[in-house]
Amino acid sequence: MAFDTAVNRICAVERAGRALGMFKTIYFQANDLRSALALYQGGTDPVFNAAFNTLFTNAERAELALMIGQLDTLLTDWAANHA
Repeated sequence: MAFDTAVNRICAVERAGRALGMFKTIYFQANDLRSALALYQGGTDPVFNAAFNTLFTNAERAELALMIGQLDTLLTDWAANHA
């Protein structure tokens, strides 16, 4: 019984510790999306833009830009209020 309790506590601590890692992953992946949007909008990589245009319709690209904008708002809030 004591062993089970210890194992359960250790597992709980590990899960709690992974939560911070998940937030960091979200933050870094969202920054990668920001960079991809800037690259696309900048038009400096025609191969990237051609691939993106092939994969997504105009409506889908607009939706993706909106979603990245929402992520940008979230990241700005995190940086301002939770750094």
